[in-house]
Amino acid sequence: RQAEVAGQRIRNLIGKESVRFFFSPYTRTLQTLKAILSNFQGMKVYVTSEPRLREQDFGNFQDPVQMEQVYAERTKFGRFYYRFPNGEAGTDVYDRVAEFWSTLYRFMDQPARWRNEQPIENFVVVTHGLLMRIFCMCYFRWTVKEFEQVWNPSNCEAWVLEKMPSGRYQLLGRMGEDGTMQPIRFGADKNQPLLESMTHPQSSREIVPGTPEELQVALQPWWR
Repeated sequence: RQAEVAGQRIRNLIGKESVRFFFSPYTRTLQTLKAILSNFQGMKVYVTSEPRLREQDFGNFQDPVQMEQVYAERTKFGRFYYRFPNGEAGTDVYDRVAEFWSTLYRFMDQPARWRNEQPIENFVVVTHGLLMRIFCMCYFRWTVKEFEQVWNPSNCEAWVLEKMPSGRYQLLGRMGEDGTMQPIRFGADKNQPLLESMTHPQSSREIVPGTPEELQVALQPWWR
């Protein structure tokens, strides 16, 4: 039911514009995609299965008792850098998501001319909570510390990136129950505004060494 409602919000946002869906091949994301597509009946859409959008690999087989120790080690070592036994670290997920961005750019810039495919106006990524955060981390160049302050989205929560006149994208926020944009949950109390630098793409950040602004991000009092 949550996915159907999310699909209705997405359809209301897109209207009759063209859309391509990229989705994780895991069962629950396939179920989510099917529910979302129920709102697009009678409309031609494009769908692409993308294994790089799968959830972080936590290991082939997980023993509940052993996993308690693993999670304790992760907390001590660092959530983003810790590699699960027979699984992935957050850095591994970052690498494959960054590679997926290259593929996404090609779909945006070079539609399939051989079958008279026109440029797609909207792209929807059906994936998992951690992947959504790392997807934005890659594009907006979030630091690891900033990434760790962003809370995972709730079930079937949709985040919206809007194309600007420059051709780049800005992070508008998450879609609320009424379809309006709500702030991304950020900071220890989940109620801090995203830093301006986290909502617009940039290749680097300008700082002046020796000034308070140099360490502004590192010294935020509401880090969790």
